[in-house]
Amino acid sequence: MKFIAMLSFLLCLSTSAYAQDGKAKFDMIGIGAITCKKWTDTETDDFIRSTAVQWVYGYFSGQNKVRAKQKQRQFNLTGLTAKGILETIDNFCYYYPDYLLHYAADSLVGKVVYLKNP
Repeated sequence: MKFIAMLSFLLCLSTSAYAQDGKAKFDMIGIGAITCKKWTDTETDDFIRSTAVQWVYGYFSGQNKVRAKQKQRQFNLTGLTAKGILETIDNFCYYYPDYLLHYAADSLVGKVVYLKNP
């Protein structure tokens, strides 16, 4: 039952995401499309928080696939841990409540996620 409720919640959040500067438009679905304000309201929901961690793993794995196809340097994901993800998202969302969660995931670059050396 909890799974169905969570699935319904995430499907309701499906949206087109816009870059904060208004230049790029792309489709975003799932937990990456919720606002940081909604994220901070889930502080005690371990299911949603673990779902976000798995989403971030997939997000960066997908970016690496695209980078590999474009013959670009990939991200080194060895330092990506659940604890690091949650701490970074919590910190980002504290300061930027109106941003979408995928921007918090992007803020991991240079802190926990680095480009691999050539």
